[in-house]
Amino acid sequence: HILYINPAGRKMVGVQAQEDVTQLKIADVHPEWTNKLFRDEIIPTAIRDGMWTGECAFLNRDGHEIPVMMALLAHKSPSGEVERFSTISIDITERKRAEEVLRESEERYRRITAGLTDYVYTVRVEDGQAVETTQSPACETVTGYTAEEFAADPYLWIRMIAAEDRDRVIEHVRGVYEGKESTTIEHRIVRKEAIS
Repeated sequence: HILYINPAGRKMVGVQAQEDVTQLKIADVHPEWTNKLFRDEIIPTAIRDGMWTGECAFLNRDGHEIPVMMALLAHKSPSGEVERFSTISIDITERKRAEEVLRESEERYRRITAGLTDYVYTVRVEDGQAVETTQSPACETVTGYTAEEFAADPYLWIRMIAAEDRDRVIEHVRGVYEGKESTTIEHRIVRKEAIS
């Protein structure tokens, strides 16, 4: 049974200010309370360690679930018996929406780049050093190099630029890195089999 819900918690789950929460059961506002995760992991962890933290959900009176980041605390008697639990919860609905938008955006980007005949190649730079590369599936088709080869050598993209264009491209990249306004640049590359 529920003993107390603070005003913010009442608002979250749609319980009126004057409503007697002691007439509610935990499952009325917490649909996951009796599921396997709670029975087998969350409750035992809180009892053993005194607290469990993680994501779960509350149930609003209008029937929709509210994702929350929750800390579940177990309060024990001097003899070690659990007398009650209390929760501190933060509504993470907006964060979940943002994560979903990001996932959808990444999926759209993946579908777009997967269908390109021109390749998309990116280099992540930290402290002036290339540390990571990513490329579209078409990159191997165009250049002859695999994703593993690019990952093993973050500077491969420079070496595969035609020698006549390389200095111009490096100067362009240097300007971009220094924050100068730049436009697109055209250059030639030499495929893997032509270098080998």
